[in-house]
Amino acid sequence: LVVFSSPILQTTYEEALQNGYADFLKDVGEIVPYYCFSGLNSYTTHAEYYFDNSHYKPYVGLQMEKVMFGGGKVEENFGERKGIGNGSQRK
Repeated sequence: LVVFSSPILQTTYEEALQNGYADFLKDVGEIVPYYCFSGLNSYTTHAEYYFDNSHYKPYVGLQMEKVMFGGGKVEENFGERKGIGNGSQRK
């Protein structure tokens, strides 16, 4: 099982933070390690990678796969392994 947080567009992410999203991610990390793709990064700050505020395009999903399963270079600020015993690190 691979757990991850979806990359959400900057405006949606900032709104989510106001509604407790950071606490939610912290709680998840206390239960299971996960890949964090949310936050501000080279994809979430550019609307062209999204169909709408919450749904990213296939290219972004392919970049997520590279981070989680290896297989190529991705933007350095995209995807961190977080949670139990991981702190914050790239795979």
